[in-house]
Amino acid sequence: PVAAGQTTAITVPSGAKVYYTTDGTDPRAEGGQPSASALEYVGTPVPLSSTMKVIARTWRPGSFAIPATNWSGPVEALYLVDEVYASEANLEVSAICYNPLAPDPAEAAAMPEAVAGDFEWIEFKNIGSGALNLVGVTLGEGTPVAELTLPAFTLAPGARGVVVKNRQAFTLRYGSAAAARIVAAWTGDGSLDNAGEAIHVYDHEGEVITEFNYDDEDDWPERADGDGSALEFVGSGPFPNYEDPANWKASD
Repeated sequence: PVAAGQTTAITVPSGAKVYYTTDGTDPRAEGGQPSASALEYVGTPVPLSSTMKVIARTWRPGSFAIPATNWSGPVEALYLVDEVYASEANLEVSAICYNPLAPDPAEAAAMPEAVAGDFEWIEFKNIGSGALNLVGVTLGEGTPVAELTLPAFTLAPGARGVVVKNRQAFTLRYGSAAAARIVAAWTGDGSLDNAGEAIHVYDHEGEVITEFNYDDEDDWPERADGDGSALEFVGSGPFPNYEDPANWKASD
């Protein structure tokens, strides 16, 4: 994390050049030339005006026997400009769509292979006072599905992002504006358990953000269990009680 207006410098090895990018792409293009977005570092510090990933490689002249190359491996750093990492204090699990409706006729026509489970998702909300970044946030293996580490994704105060089962299905049902809030899709064919299960979320250092179980019985909202609603968290935080069904309602 850095403040806007700071800079970062790169040390250039003697007899070599350094190429870098600020858009998260590799400065070495396929074939061995600098990429179209690569810049040569000439000693001027790189300004950090907004959150960016800087990736740099050294290039040295000469001819080298295969598999040697003129390029070094990449060195990268993610700078969170006027942002903080997601943590227990600022990130909330705000909704869970664990038992969605089956595809309607239009959805089935557009995506014939789709099943109800493809429309599952988990939503996160920034409950802090400043911008945060979801980079490094991890869903634990089997809690609820395959282990998943989130990429860099900025959430302004009050903003939400979703982790989905299937990007195409989510976009089909909710539209492109909602799809712009997709942070990641989980891998494999695992699905959220319709009878309830554990959800474990950890920050970029492996510290617990939350570990809780949702359910579909007793006082848990019934309409979220296959009748078209998601579980929507209505508790207050930080450090909310996710296991109290009174802190959840069926979404509108």
